[in-house]
Amino acid sequence: MEANVYFFAALVSTGIFLLQFILSIFFGSMDTDIDVNADGNADIDMSSVLSFKGLIHFCMGFGWFMYLCQPPYIVLHYLGAVISGSFFVFVLAWIYKLCYKLKQENKPEQGEELIGRKCEIYTRCQEQEQAGTDYVVYIAINGAQRELTVRSIQGKSYREGDILTLKNYKEGIYYID
Repeated sequence: MEANVYFFAALVSTGIFLLQFILSIFFGSMDTDIDVNADGNADIDMSSVLSFKGLIHFCMGFGWFMYLCQPPYIVLHYLGAVISGSFFVFVLAWIYKLCYKLKQENKPEQGEELIGRKCEIYTRCQEQEQAGTDYVVYIAINGAQRELTVRSIQGKSYREGDILTLKNYKEGIYYID
């Protein structure tokens, strides 16, 4: 009889989990509950873990563990079920943390923020508007390799593949030396 209670708890919690999962896949864009994390940290607080989803995950772990154990139940069975349910909740918290990291927005880096960064000469620009030599370089901006037009301060000539540092930014033009 007691095994049926655990089976029922596990079955209901698993059913609710599957229903939430299926609804989030097909109707995920219709979610109106908005949780804004303005400070930019990908952290998990206790309210995220101790939520309805946390309770469902705990009941799944606890219920299936107790159902798989055979009566008569002893203290170790209950302890194992609590550990199993807690494991499910911590997996949920870990998944939340990974999802929050995906939601972080990149702050565009430009202008003075790029001074001091290493860049690699890709090619020389064919058009030279003013004194100096213009180059197209590869540089890491927001974690991705981008092309950027730079100018040599002293009109020095560089070869493709040379690694240089951005030295200055003035009036929309980056300078290397």
